[in-house]
Amino acid sequence: MIKKILWLFLITTLALSACGTLEVQVERTPLQSTPTLGPTPTPPALPEPGPTFTPPALTEPGSTSTPPDPILSMASSPQDIQHKMLHSALTWKTIWIDGIFTDLTVGGNDSAHEQLWIDQTGARFRFLRGPVNGAAQTLIVSDGNSKLSMDIGSGATQVSAMPQGIAGQFVPPSDSSSAYLPNPLGEQISARARNLIFSSYLANSLTAGVKLVGMEMVAGHQTLIVDYATLGMRDWVDVLTGVILKQQTFGEGGGSMVGEYVITQVDYDIRALPDELFSVNPAWQPVFSDVMGIPPVSVTPVPATDNSEIYQVITRSNSSDGSLTDIYIRNASTRVETLLMSLPDVNSDNYHIGEYHNGNLYILRRMGDPQVDQNWSDQLWRYDSSGNGKMLFSYKGLDFRVAPDGSYAAVTYQAGDTSSNTLAFIDKNGDVVQDFNFAPTEPYANIPNQWSDDGKQFWGQLQFDVTPKIIYQINVSDWRVKKFFVEPLNIGEEFELNANIGQIVYSDYPAFFDTDSRQQFIDSATKVHLFLYDLNTQNLQTIATSIARPFSPKWLDNARFEYDDPNGGARIDYKIK
Repeated sequence: MIKKILWLFLITTLALSACGTLEVQVERTPLQSTPTLGPTPTPPALPEPGPTFTPPALTEPGSTSTPPDPILSMASSPQDIQHKMLHSALTWKTIWIDGIFTDLTVGGNDSAHEQLWIDQTGARFRFLRGPVNGAAQTLIVSDGNSKLSMDIGSGATQVSAMPQGIAGQFVPPSDSSSAYLPNPLGEQISARARNLIFSSYLANSLTAGVKLVGMEMVAGHQTLIVDYATLGMRDWVDVLTGVILKQQTFGEGGGSMVGEYVITQVDYDIRALPDELFSVNPAWQPVFSDVMGIPPVSVTPVPATDNSEIYQVITRSNSSDGSLTDIYIRNASTRVETLLMSLPDVNSDNYHIGEYHNGNLYILRRMGDPQVDQNWSDQLWRYDSSGNGKMLFSYKGLDFRVAPDGSYAAVTYQAGDTSSNTLAFIDKNGDVVQDFNFAPTEPYANIPNQWSDDGKQFWGQLQFDVTPKIIYQINVSDWRVKKFFVEPLNIGEEFELNANIGQIVYSDYPAFFDTDSRQQFIDSATKVHLFLYDLNTQNLQTIATSIARPFSPKWLDNARFEYDDPNGGARIDYKIK
C-alpha cells in the first residue's frame, strides 16, 4: 500500500499512443575532465587560530536569515561565487564533516583523518584528528564557554576560556585589502577543514584569474569546481551552501599537486545533536564516529554464502531505545532472520528501506524532519561487515537499487523544483559516474526497478500512476538506453519484470485505493487476464483468465513464474514455452 501511495502521489497526465521498442538518446551529463592548472605561485600561509580575535557584529543566535544568493552554476560570475562564500555561514547553523587530508609533498607525513562538528548558534564545536587508517589522537572541543584540548593517547589535557560574544552566524564585512576574512568561531578551531567550512576565509581570493572548470558531485552534494590562478588552488564549492567540499593545492608553477582535502561526508542542520558531543568533560574515550557521536556499530556476523543467496532487509523498533532501529536480514530461501545492527535516523517509512549484498548493508537514513527542517535530507549509507559506515549519497526523496556485485548503485531523486526524477549511477565511493533526466519537462515518476543478475543492465520505469507507461533498460558498459512504450498494454496493479530476459508477467486487474471500489469490482464479475509479454519481440501471450480475481504473479527463475489459481486452488507453476 505504501508503494501505491508513493506512486499515486506523483500522478499527472500523459498521452502515449504507440506500443513497441525505441532506442533513444537521453539527456545525460558526462564527467568533467580535469584541465592542467597554469603557473601559480606558492599559496600564502593561512593565519593560525588564536583566542584573542575580537569579532565584528554577528547575527543573533537562532537567526533564520538566509542569503538571497542563487544556486551556483557554470553561469555564475566570480562575484556570485564570492557572495555565496561570504554569506555561506548563513546557510547552515550546525554542520558535521568527515574528511581526509592527503599530503602529497616529497616525504610528506601530514596526511590525516578529521571529523568536525560545529554549532554556530551556541559557539560549540568538536574536532577529532588522527591517522588516515587509525584511531583519533587529538580532541579539541568547546561547549561555548570553555575549550578542552586533549592528547587522547596520553590523556594530557588543557582547558581555556572561550571568547565571549561569538555565538551566531557570522558574515564578515567586505574588506578588499585583506587576503583572508577570518570567522570568529573558526579562529578557535585548529582544523584543516576550518577554511573549507567557513569559506569566507578564501572569498577575497575570488578576484582576477578565476576559472570555472565544471560541476561534480562530492559527498552526495552538487559542487562547482573553481580554479584560483593566483593561489595555485582548486575548490569544489557546494552550489547550495558555499561550503568547500574538496580542495586541491599545487606547488610553485602549478605543475604538481602537493595536497588534497576531501570531505567524504557532510550533514547540514543536524537535528538534536547530543550535548555530550560538546562536553569539555568527556565521559568516554573520544573516537571517530557518525554524526550523532555513535562509534562504528557492532555487527552480528552472518555466515558466508555464495552470491546466489538473497537477503531481505527488515527493520523493527529497538525495544530499549526509541531513537534506534534494529536492522535484520532475512534469508529469502530459508526465511531465517539475523539481527545485524541497530542504527539511529533510519527512514523506516520508505517502501524500499535497504538491501544486503556480499556482506554489505545499504540502507536509507533520514536527517531532519521534512515538516519543520528546510534542509532535511535522505542519505544512502553502506555498512561493511565490521560495522564501518560510509554515506554514499544525499538528497531529498531518495530511492535506490544496488548492483549485485556492489559496483554501482542506481539512485533516483527529485532535483530542484521540477516534478521529474533524476537517475544517477554512483560508484563504490559515492561518486556520480553517469546521470539521466529522461523527461525534464514531463511529470513522470522515475521508479527504479532492478538490476540483471550479472549487473550489466539496469531497468526502471516511468509512470504517473501505479503502473508503468514506459519501461527503460540501461546497459552500463556504454550507458545506452532503450525504451519500451507499454501504455497500450493496459497494465494493472500486478506487474513483475524479469531483468535477465526482458520479459514481464502482468494482469489487467485494476489498482484500487479504497475497499468500496474493490468490492464493486468483485461484484461486477469482470474478467481479469494474466499476460506474458516479451519487451524485445513484442510477443504477447494470454496465460490465464479469472473472474474479478488477482493473480499475484512472481518469477521463480528465468524460465518459470508462479501465480494464483483463478479457481482458488494452489499456486500454479508455469514454465515458459
